[in-house]
Amino acid sequence: MMSQNRQQDIDRQKAENDFQVNVKAELEIELLRQKIDELRETEVVNLTAAFTTMLRKAGPGAVA
Repeated sequence: MMSQNRQQDIDRQKAENDFQVNVKAELEIELLRQKIDELRETEVVNLTAAFTTMLRKAGPGAVA
């Protein structure tokens, strides 16, 4: 019986450790997702600015 209790304690601690690791991993993934979103937004702004500049240089009537 005491051996079972010790094993239960060990299993409970392992489950708690797994949970904590999963929470930390989830937070890291969320931070990475936010960073990717920020990079995408920046890229869209840069591409839009480059395209606008290109159209201005091409002059009126250059785009059909």
